[in-house]
Amino acid sequence: MTFVLSSSISSYGYWVEQLLAESTGKEGKGLIPVNGEALETPDKYGNDRIFVLMYLPGDNNKADEEKLQALETAGHPIVRINVPEKLALGGEYYRWEVATAIAGMIIGINAFDQPNVAENKKNTDDLLREWQSEGAFKKTEPILTQDGLSFFAGKDSAPVNNEQSIKELITAFTEQAQAGDYIALLPYFMLTSSRTKILQSWRERMSTGLKVATTMLNGPRYLHSTGQLHKGGPDTGLYILLVSEEQKDLPIPGEKYGFATLHQAQSLGDFRSLSDKGRKVLRINLGKDIDRGLQQLEDSIIKTLQNA
Repeated sequence: MTFVLSSSISSYGYWVEQLLAESTGKEGKGLIPVNGEALETPDKYGNDRIFVLMYLPGDNNKADEEKLQALETAGHPIVRINVPEKLALGGEYYRWEVATAIAGMIIGINAFDQPNVAENKKNTDDLLREWQSEGAFKKTEPILTQDGLSFFAGKDSAPVNNEQSIKELITAFTEQAQAGDYIALLPYFMLTSSRTKILQSWRERMSTGLKVATTMLNGPRYLHSTGQLHKGGPDTGLYILLVSEEQKDLPIPGEKYGFATLHQAQSLGDFRSLSDKGRKVLRINLGKDIDRGLQQLEDSIIKTLQNA
């Protein structure tokens, strides 16, 4: 379910993404909300999309509407919702809550629980107890270390050849995507404008090159939204976690560990949950300098994809 939102209400996508993912993603079922993905020409999509345009008449929606008309002509289903003013978003919250509850009934799941969110909390707590006991998290060997980046794969992810380059490893992982699958970019750091630009560029290349949906939300925020879908929903996702070696650690009152340690435990707990469920997951440690690590990824992967 791909959302196309007027510029002045674009942030609404984060809320409806959480509502649909967390409420319907369980028991191997669920709707896949796609937010913030650029519209492409009809030949760049498979047959697994429904597009939802929510627009304010006062915004300039001409470019989006032209692209949606081309998609509609090609046979893709389009839903258009006229939001007359920003205050009318209150009605949209209600509309989508009712629609989500009805969708849950039709799908055959309980839209009002979130079993896998609690599971991830337990994994995080287990890891923190391990840290408090040992003074560190248990180390695992990366499948590839190159140019300051380290790569870790889930137990059911693609076979790995240690002689691979970064581009070959990423390509082997993402090319597992089949029709109807989606790829989730999950950065565990603040998304500045420059970082978002690099990740959105990578997202766009994967979407158009593989004809699959893509999502992006940063951790640990997504653990309470799309995180439920990732672990409880259909096994159609490929997950790329991006982490760093945080240098600053603010203390947590009453705890022996700080926020950096908690953050690391949350990302490791999510990786463990996805791996234990047999999901296709790749964890990339960008090192101590996030921006340098992302630049290295861009040089190794994104720019080569652009020239392919």
